[in-house]
Amino acid sequence: MAGLWKSYQVLMAKYPWSVQIVTAGSLMGVGDMISQQLIERRGFNNHNVQRTAKMMSIGFFFVGPVIGTWYKVLDRLVVGGTKSAAM
Repeated sequence: MAGLWKSYQVLMAKYPWSVQIVTAGSLMGVGDMISQQLIERRGFNNHNVQRTAKMMSIGFFFVGPVIGTWYKVLDRLVVGGTKSAAM
């Protein structure tokens, strides 16, 4: 698990924009699957794949780019890497 996290960090340092977009889309897709299976209890036979695809698309094409842009703005506005600088 630590190796996977380290690989993610390396990719995030090298390709922050792309990794942010893929992460947002993937998490939104997984979140919808969890919602359908654990909360709505649809079962795999009644899983709404189109809904999951829509959620992933929102993550890939809207949430990921918006959050990525917001983080770039914050990096310019917040100088320093300490907790007090963030506050």
